[in-house]
Amino acid sequence: MRDGQREQRAIDVRPEYYERMWTGHAAALGTAIAEDAGVAPDDVACHALARFVLETPALTRGRPDLRGAVEQVFDLLAHGWRPPR
Repeated sequence: MRDGQREQRAIDVRPEYYERMWTGHAAALGTAIAEDAGVAPDDVACHALARFVLETPALTRGRPDLRGAVEQVFDLLAHGWRPPR
């Protein structure tokens, strides 16, 4: 079993653990986004965006078209929600 397959299997077996570990970086990512945007480090919109980005793996796990699902999430983040057609 390749390393990537081993890691994916571990994530599939214990998704709650990996989601907690992954989303534990939300504060640092939110601060980095705020810095990049030139706003206060505690800007709530920047921290919300970070949290949404870090939820992407949990939201897209198991989708038949993983790439398409991830692109759909990032399109939502970049352009806002539009009702499905």
